[in-house]
Amino acid sequence: MKNNIPVYIQQILACPTCGGDLLFSDNQSINQSIYCTICNKYYPIIDDILRFVEVDDQLLLQAKIHWEDSPNYQYEAKSSLYSMDYYEEQDKWRKEEIDPYIMNEYQFESIKGKIILDVGCGSGWVVKKASMNGAYAIGVDFTEKACISTKRALETYGLEGLVIQADAQKLPIKSNMIDRFFSIGVLHHLPNTELGVSEAFRVMKNGGTGLISLYGKLFFFNPILFPIAISLLKMFINAPTVRNGIQYAKNYDEFYRLMDGPTNPIGRWYTNHSLKQLFYKFRIVSITKSHFPLRYLKLLGVPMKRFIPNGIHRLLENNFGMMRNVQLYKE
Repeated sequence: MKNNIPVYIQQILACPTCGGDLLFSDNQSINQSIYCTICNKYYPIIDDILRFVEVDDQLLLQAKIHWEDSPNYQYEAKSSLYSMDYYEEQDKWRKEEIDPYIMNEYQFESIKGKIILDVGCGSGWVVKKASMNGAYAIGVDFTEKACISTKRALETYGLEGLVIQADAQKLPIKSNMIDRFFSIGVLHHLPNTELGVSEAFRVMKNGGTGLISLYGKLFFFNPILFPIAISLLKMFINAPTVRNGIQYAKNYDEFYRLMDGPTNPIGRWYTNHSLKQLFYKFRIVSITKSHFPLRYLKLLGVPMKRFIPNGIHRLLENNFGMMRNVQLYKE
């Protein structure tokens, strides 16, 4: 494993328990592992994935169980998992359904030669695209399935990168090491979102940039429009079983918890004002909207995306999207 990781990348890793330097173990009596030179704690390496996960919080355990049972994108994929077709299908899904009008937000064209970190790497799309564009990509996720999917993405395309199973609230990365930080739709699912944001700030270099996407306040989050919106969703929504439930939400917080399925324990949302408070350590470059759920809406059994023009779709995304995409700069 260690021979596959450049020395400069090995040197940015840190013990998530005490912050100490990590070294690869040469002890033949111990399974492949990495250990801390300060607290002497050992962390296993399994299938070339560094494993730092320790669950000491009941809410975190519930979240892990949920996302292992319904990993992002995998429940929608039609191709065999981890095949070339699977990753190509994901590219199309991202371009046409998930991020059709915000591809420029990722700024992949400007990351050649840089170290990028994707926290909550999911099925591996950001890590794959970053590596394809010449960055050294590190993917971090709390779940086994996400780490496997990301690792297989790198292997399938013959790309360089590192996959780490770890908690976003305790990143195994030294401070001031990351050129560009990504976390797309993840930090609002943490027991402590503020801690996740603080970790993002800590690991980013001065002069580094970031893209963090979080759920935002929707226009119908008020006492009059909310029950009307819920009634309309009951008529038109047609989400997969593992993501079904928002049409039964009784309040705004429950709406975003149920957005990712009935067993999801955490889902937070933010106004532009609260985002500015959350990211007070950063300079906020821009905040945009995206992710209008057109792909889940049907009219008389027909998917609405078939007859909604691109211009209208873009208008819906830019004005009524569920996500707030925050471009950040660390002074």
